[in-house]
Amino acid sequence: MATSSLVADWKAARAVSTQSLAKLRSLDATATLLLLTPILLPQGYTDPSSQEFTEAPYTGPQPSRGKKTQPPHREQDQNHAHHRTDPFEALGLALSKQHPRIRHVPYLPTVGFTPTHAAFLRDADAVIVVSCEPEAQHGVQLETVLAKQAEFVGRVAEALQSLERESVIDSSVDVEEGIEGDGEAIQGKEGRRERAPMVNVSFGGDDWENEVVAYAHLWAGECYGSEAVGNVIRLVFGGRQ
Repeated sequence: MATSSLVADWKAARAVSTQSLAKLRSLDATATLLLLTPILLPQGYTDPSSQEFTEAPYTGPQPSRGKKTQPPHREQDQNHAHHRTDPFEALGLALSKQHPRIRHVPYLPTVGFTPTHAAFLRDADAVIVVSCEPEAQHGVQLETVLAKQAEFVGRVAEALQSLERESVIDSSVDVEEGIEGDGEAIQGKEGRRERAPMVNVSFGGDDWENEVVAYAHLWAGECYGSEAVGNVIRLVFGGRQ
């Protein structure tokens, strides 16, 4: 029984992973792809000047609620034009060549999932969450940093599931309120929202666990650099140019 249960879970995970990638690859050009990356120095990261990446204009939309603000790393780029402070800027630029609407938002592993991330998720049509091993530094506990990132990935998956449940409830209420005298139901204005596909891309050891089956997990290499960025594009978009 235990073996059959594990096989069933594995098949379910594979199915969800395949579906997530298929949905992401078929995103409409007007859809928003949210990129969430950790604020840390990834293993294998080299000086930006040694990497052949070209700047591209930011095309992602702003949140629909609240004050319109730029992502933190964009503000840093304006203040430090000759020094790219976010190592994952290159990944965002590479993704923007595959999809026109990329929204890049960082997260701090030690702080975790915040209301700001929840607001951006609400506007997202697909999500890519990056997790990676940090560069070895004095005082940095590797296991703790990895665990915090894994926790963040799980919180993102839970938030997307919660948004889907909320849309189902809202749709049900709309339908109930739209019952006419002849018993015919009127479709709610917004209707049910399909869960946004989610992909977790990891750099570092290839033993990352994928306990949550609500998203796809892709291992892009041991170190983060130009080659790893190319791996992400091939894995996520299937080699599409």
